[in-house]
Amino acid sequence: MNQHPSDPSDSHLNGNNGSGQKTPPSTPPMPAPPTSPSPEAEQAKQERLRATQQSFKRLYLILLAVGLSIGAVLAVGVAILLDRFGLSDPPSRCDRNSIGCFQNAPPET
Repeated sequence: MNQHPSDPSDSHLNGNNGSGQKTPPSTPPMPAPPTSPSPEAEQAKQERLRATQQSFKRLYLILLAVGLSIGAVLAVGVAILLDRFGLSDPPSRCDRNSIGCFQNAPPET
């Protein structure tokens, strides 16, 4: 654990080459220059792109249809529930003496 910094046994950790001199840091290899793809590879890439676009278009249309169907079913269900509980009926006219009418309602003319 407590080794001297110039100890050659750990030269790979501290950059020493064993003689007490620092080794220059290694540079990463240069990437190969880009080459133009062959026409066959370019055509295959275009075909994959078209196939992917078609797949996403189909998925979008399916999700749209499913969403519209679920929305329609829910709307019909809500309309049926509103009708069943009488919430879609017009309000009834109040008699001044009935319970549930406002006590300080304006007089009828």
